[in-house]
Amino acid sequence: NRNKKSVTLDLRVPEGQRLLHELVRHVDAVIHNFKNEFVQARGLSYETLSAINPRVVYCGMTGYGESGPYKDQPGYDLMAMAIGGAMSVTGEPDRPPIKSAISFGDILTGYNAAVGVLSALLARRDSDTGQKISVNLLDSIVATLVAPMGIYFGSGNVPPRESPNQGQQFSPGGTFPTSDGYVAISANQDKFFRKLCQAVGHAEWVDDPRFKERSQRVAHRDDLRSLLEETLRTRTTKEWMVVFREYGLAAGPIQTLDQVAVDPQVLHNGMVFPIDHPKCGPVRMLGTPVHFPGQDFATYRPPPALGEHTDEVLREYLSLSEDTLQDLRARHVI
Repeated sequence: NRNKKSVTLDLRVPEGQRLLHELVRHVDAVIHNFKNEFVQARGLSYETLSAINPRVVYCGMTGYGESGPYKDQPGYDLMAMAIGGAMSVTGEPDRPPIKSAISFGDILTGYNAAVGVLSALLARRDSDTGQKISVNLLDSIVATLVAPMGIYFGSGNVPPRESPNQGQQFSPGGTFPTSDGYVAISANQDKFFRKLCQAVGHAEWVDDPRFKERSQRVAHRDDLRSLLEETLRTRTTKEWMVVFREYGLAAGPIQTLDQVAVDPQVLHNGMVFPIDHPKCGPVRMLGTPVHFPGQDFATYRPPPALGEHTDEVLREYLSLSEDTLQDLRARHVI
């Protein structure tokens, strides 16, 4: 919530709803992730807000959609991952399905909401009116299944759960142990496989009948993996990375978060930076992955305390007096 302002309103009371409606007159977009019954009961529906401000872009984020058989069910990232099929193709083949450690459903739904709102704002330039858009966790997950769903639609075969450390459709590729950690390698194309064999000191593997062609390497991927693991365990991750970079191979160390925080490319990209928080003091935060030449996004306001800017915003946009603000606070409207 950095670079944002925090306003608190009690939407359970009519006066809190009235203040929100007055603020809506001044905004370009309204985004919420409330259930439909809450939206209707608290005066937050698109019909209500667009009547106040016809130019407003309205985005509702839900678990499964605003209509349909699941619309009233509780929805979280875990449920979307499960129902949407992502967990069925994640994990080891002989182990239970697992959820990614990263809440991709939450993150992607936020991105989809941003894209939708920006698209609607562009459309408003021509129409001079806003519109309602909706995004949900389930759709955001299903939309990521391009590869496995493509296999199913094309062949009728449901792709099995495949090891995240070894793909079923290419070899060699995945995560391999070194003497002190792990390294990720992708060298399934012939030219890169040849370079990999040279890099690890086993140029003879190129002529092995099991590995001469891409399809053969996939068929004998377990044999190839065993040979690579045995070889890669003889050096450290850092040592192997020096070699792999010399050969121009697509490879990278499996870094822990403390290593990512000091990675030279991550720091060069401005993805980790310090900020002074009024309560926590100096802290590090993550940057934005979208870069605009000539624009410096390294200056951020820290995340606000709850309701930190209520008075400021209500004064600026609604011209409320200090007496009015004190009265609203005394009655717990703000």
